[in-house]
Amino acid sequence: MEGGALSVRCGNGIEVSGAGISFHLDPRSLSTKKVPQGTVCCTSHAHSDHIPSTFERKGPNRIVSSEFTRRFISEIKGRAIEAEHCDKVRLHDAGHVTGSVMFEMDVEGQRVLYTGDFSPRDRFRIQGARPVKVDVLLTEATFGKPQYVFPPTERIFKVMTDWIEDSLSQGFSVALFTSSNLGKTHELIHALRDLEPRVHGTISESSRLLQRCGLDLEIKEHEPGDVSTPGVLIGAHGQSMTQEIMSANRKGRRFRKASVSGWAANGNKRGYVDEQFAISDHADHDELLAFVKACSPRMVYVGHGYASELAGEIRQKLGIDACPVPSAGQQCLLNY
Repeated sequence: MEGGALSVRCGNGIEVSGAGISFHLDPRSLSTKKVPQGTVCCTSHAHSDHIPSTFERKGPNRIVSSEFTRRFISEIKGRAIEAEHCDKVRLHDAGHVTGSVMFEMDVEGQRVLYTGDFSPRDRFRIQGARPVKVDVLLTEATFGKPQYVFPPTERIFKVMTDWIEDSLSQGFSVALFTSSNLGKTHELIHALRDLEPRVHGTISESSRLLQRCGLDLEIKEHEPGDVSTPGVLIGAHGQSMTQEIMSANRKGRRFRKASVSGWAANGNKRGYVDEQFAISDHADHDELLAFVKACSPRMVYVGHGYASELAGEIRQKLGIDACPVPSAGQQCLLNY
């Protein structure tokens, strides 16, 4: 394919550039001190480790993103974030959380896809990521080791529901912890709706924002100290939430606690929980490899997780050139 040099490196997020155009993907700063003039900033989704933490004080702050992600950042951060449009960027569903997208970019005549965090599975009101034929792929590797293969989600929800019902029948309330206030938390609320779960303060705000953005989601908020009858509580950040439950409720010892996380796939249970369930809004190891193969790129850059391990497997099993995204201070130039 005809084209010039394409540069990829870690910097202000992941920086991809060619002659006359530059993209900052999931940048941590929108300040002009970090974003050169003419750079296009793209934010894949609204998890805290992917959104800007510093902003331009005097001028506008603009990003290419879904409307939900832009609004979420604006409301949570208290900053006016404006929508950016770029003819060289196309958005695709990432299947990770509400509003998550992948970015397909035209750089130096080459098609480049940045996945951000993604999942190929269709879930509660979220369409899974679909492969895109590209020249260069930038993929995450959160669960990029072979021990992280998730069982079918429907089966895990059945096991979880049975465990919850058994606990309730024995007089225990149940607290379910996730790692984030946006994502599979709301899939849990929907899947367990017959048990009338209550949401903890760690996810109440994001749940109300989802409702304001049009998502049909019924939520009942938890009242601290309400342990009159056994019930189900869903929240984020397990250890801090556990401490709050135990200090606020005299009957806190009557809680059973479970984490809901892809990390449970390796079988190592965290000490503060009684049970764990391997449900994730990321691609697992096998799905990562299948996605790369289906995109059939010439080159793969891997970041956000087990980058070196997954890059090695891509080279060995798929015969595709792959490496971790070059770290800050390094730079990789491709010429095709």
